[in-house]
Amino acid sequence: MGYRSDIQLQAQLVQFDTQLPYDDVIARLQSQMINKDVSTQLITRFREARTQEDVEEIVGDTTRGLDFLYFGEFKHHKLLDIYRGVDDTPKAVVYTIGNPLIAQTILRHDIRAALEIPPRLLILEKPDRKGTQILYHLPSSVMTLDGNPELVSAVEALDVKLEKLVSTITAFE
Repeated sequence: MGYRSDIQLQAQLVQFDTQLPYDDVIARLQSQMINKDVSTQLITRFREARTQEDVEEIVGDTTRGLDFLYFGEFKHHKLLDIYRGVDDTPKAVVYTIGNPLIAQTILRHDIRAALEIPPRLLILEKPDRKGTQILYHLPSSVMTLDGNPELVSAVEALDVKLEKLVSTITAFE
């Protein structure tokens, strides 16, 4: 028989609001991460990696200086459209993004952080269609269970990278 234990978290949900239309935010997001086709090729190549050098070469060849790769998306508004019998639900898409090189700096200190690796962004079209919201869990609020200083440092670096990404794609010019 297994035993259950509960660990309390003080998760922080970060929310960015912008007047930019949803489609503009998505276009900016896509310009700031490696696209679906390239990321899919990376995953295929990853299966063949046997050494740290293999991983670094594969990721380095793929990222071309960008911090994040595309890992997937789920369009929640499509599901709601089906169940509501409509086709105009404001867009709500969860993007899964990440970078194996960033992930390993975190996971080597606490494998439980894998529950939140890779991170996800929820991109919401505002109901009035006059802007967009982006939400995500602040990595340092959900990945640093024991206060390990090396883990905290690695996760706080991810906090900074996510904030930079979201600030860039929501900046109103």
